Amino acid sequence: MKDKRMMRGRLGDLYESDAWVRAFMDECFIMWGLPCSTMACMSQKDRTLFAWGMLHITQTMSNDRSTWMGMKDKIQPAKAAWEYSRRMWEKTGMVLIPPMPAQIREEPANMALEGPMKIDGKDTYVSGSS
Repeated sequence: MKDKRMMRGRLGDLYESDAWVRAFMDECFIMWGLPCSTMACMSQKDRTLFAWGMLHITQTMSNDRSTWMGMKDKIQPAKAAWEYSRRMWEKTGMVLIPPMPAQIREEPANMALEGPMKIDGKDTYVSGSS
């Protein structure tokens, strides 16, 4: 009875309570080169990447529950993650975790001097002398 309730449960509950689902999602993160937990995050960029990945994995898994549920407890999580990503690509033409949109960088105010630099040579020694 408890197992049926878990099968119908929210993905967040499964992520916290089901070892296979957790390992499967971790393998998806690792496969796409993202940190697989907040503990693995070393910087703000890592935390942003983790949140981005979690958003896309949970959205995809929630919308396509039948695909990954068919693999649950039958296939090793690492192989299941690869197969799931492959099937999502074939079905939608999109990757499981798309790259983050490029951030707009602000141009520095003065990147280079606007004119030639004047050198008078009074503050430097001639090469080879001291």
